[in-house]
Amino acid sequence: MKFHPYFLAISGLLIWSCVEKDHIQLPNSITQVELEDISSDIQLISVKSSQPMKDVLFYYNFGEYDFILSSDYRTIYCLEDDSIISVLERVGRGRGEYQGISTFAYSVEDSLMYVVDYNNKLYIYKGFDYEYIGIVDNLPQILSMRVVGKSHLLAACVIQDNEIEEQYGFVIIDTKTGTISERLLSMSYIGMFSNKHTSYYQYNDSIYFSVGDNYLNRIYLYSNGEFTTQLEFTYSKKLRLPKRAIVDDPDDLSELLIFNNYVLGANRYCFGADYPILSSDGHRCLFWSFPEGGDNIMTSILNNKITRYHITIPGITGFVAPHYVSSDYYVMPCQDMKRNNRADSKHISVLSEQIFEQIDKNEGNPVLLKFKIK
Repeated sequence: MKFHPYFLAISGLLIWSCVEKDHIQLPNSITQVELEDISSDIQLISVKSSQPMKDVLFYYNFGEYDFILSSDYRTIYCLEDDSIISVLERVGRGRGEYQGISTFAYSVEDSLMYVVDYNNKLYIYKGFDYEYIGIVDNLPQILSMRVVGKSHLLAACVIQDNEIEEQYGFVIIDTKTGTISERLLSMSYIGMFSNKHTSYYQYNDSIYFSVGDNYLNRIYLYSNGEFTTQLEFTYSKKLRLPKRAIVDDPDDLSELLIFNNYVLGANRYCFGADYPILSSDGHRCLFWSFPEGGDNIMTSILNNKITRYHITIPGITGFVAPHYVSSDYYVMPCQDMKRNNRADSKHISVLSEQIFEQIDKNEGNPVLLKFKIK
């Protein structure tokens, strides 16, 4: 089976619109800068919890609330300011109980939590006491999702055309009726591979999300029932897959094996854009890419000027990398940070000392570093 990425099916529900823009190629040059020199605001948040917290895997943000998913995929913590205000843990086989959490989304407007489990069932809970409302089953595999309007989800899915063939793309799910729209925006196997909850940025009712591919990467805007291309860009040839590793046919096992072996090997490659932040006037875009372990690069595009950064904190090893976006702040947990024991006292920042002091004081609960780029 062959299909073209970015095929768009137009339904009665959504209308496609496109802004014609030339794509840009990101340069290979990278500027190293200290976090305090590139940030307009830096905050340290010591998370408080009335009960011991499990190990943390992922962080999410929906509106004014941050959410934390435990490493066993069973528990969701809701964080407001610096305190855990609610915990969802409904593991089991009874009514309203899930086997594990694949992904989730929260609607601030009507206080509904949508949880997808490993069996592609969608559980709906109300309020922060998580009253069980209902379940939607017979869904495709959902990779990530966001609430769009009342009782509707924009979901990136693996769509099974038949028992063998798969395609990938975005649909709208009506959570009241269980109705699933036609595929509204398609993506390639690489787009599916790179899609995750970190691909999204939300500003009021506008949802931005990135779709990666080996050549042309895009950031889309979904607003008022329309998709609009906001940015098209390519990575340099050094960061693209060689032809032998490209998956043209997701049903060809040999192609998948070559791709997987390339990804698992010590190779540098980039797809899409993680943690995007876009200004409402369209003049600025920030996003991150990770060609290999520890090589964390922030890209800033401001009025068509492109700058790529390695961001450091003197006294801490490695480069800064966020774990989620909250109210235009990049946020990263501090627990895995390591002291740079080779640095002399002149190259140890006050911020690094404050970070390790807060980690020691916070009794194993997360300490979060929040920073806003100037």
